[in-house]
Amino acid sequence: MFLLSSSAAGPRSRRYAGLLAMTAALALAACGTEDSFAPAGETLSSEGPAGTNMVSAAAMTPAPATVGTPRILFTSYRTGKSDVYTMDPSGANVKQLTTTPNHDGEPAWSLDHKQIAFIRGRWNGTNYPFDVYIMNYDGSNGHWARPYAASSWSFREPSWSPDGKRIVVRVEMGLSNFLGWIDLATGAVKFSNPSYEGTMPSYDKTGQRIVYIGKTGKTIEQINADGSGHKVRYTSSTSVLHPSFSPDGQKILFERILPNFNRDIFVKTLATGAVQRLTTSPGSDGNATWSPAGTQIAFASDRDTPTIPKSFQIYIMSPTGTNQVRIKTNSGDWEPSWSH
Repeated sequence: MFLLSSSAAGPRSRRYAGLLAMTAALALAACGTEDSFAPAGETLSSEGPAGTNMVSAAAMTPAPATVGTPRILFTSYRTGKSDVYTMDPSGANVKQLTTTPNHDGEPAWSLDHKQIAFIRGRWNGTNYPFDVYIMNYDGSNGHWARPYAASSWSFREPSWSPDGKRIVVRVEMGLSNFLGWIDLATGAVKFSNPSYEGTMPSYDKTGQRIVYIGKTGKTIEQINADGSGHKVRYTSSTSVLHPSFSPDGQKILFERILPNFNRDIFVKTLATGAVQRLTTSPGSDGNATWSPAGTQIAFASDRDTPTIPKSFQIYIMSPTGTNQVRIKTNSGDWEPSWSH
């Protein structure tokens, strides 16, 4: 399908405390010769080393929610490590979905709201590269997206295809990043021909297009789901991150690191090419996510945490940037993902 590379040090260097701690704790091995599914003779465990007890997602208390009820997934560092939670769009009814010793993050909803995917360190016999973990919307039936741990690859930034059959990911190979996808029926990892280098891929609601950050970290690029039709949608003099199509497919939401190193949220209207800046706070604003109807945007910001290091909280605003309201006051909450 597609691929990514990283002179994208900008997009990869998140300032979020949880992800920094998570990344530091999990060293990545250099890229080796690896099959697109499982290396020949690979019999690595999907759990930790002997004596390590991993708490299964099925053993957790399911969150009392209903499929289709609007919810926001998010990552929080409130327990000293990053875990995945859900809450109502108002910020009420917070439910913790993961409780293992792992650092979990980058959560994403399936289009039917029945499942979530996120990244978790996975023991491969040597270290804990990131891999994609899946569970039901209520925290039950947790399992890896692939049956085997990779020996030298790491999988990041999952995004579901609308039919729920595949998850597009960033595949880290040493210092390079490629766009790839996981076939959920087989666990196979596949790439397009030609391949594409980049980060932060995201499907549109129809499943026909994918938007992502290009190799340099300063372009927003688009391809069709089969890897054809490549085009550059936006070029910046500084790094850009987290692009996503609006529910109607007419706009692309993203964040940009400004020359003063602050982050703000922007939106581009594809029909006209107009780009609008939505946030102007002195803090860093990012991880923006559309509400199902496109009438609101949730995002993370450290604007209201004067202490150093900064800590993120979750806000909601209109699609034009007005009515910015904080809905979570707990420090260390970031990476919101609104159900579709």
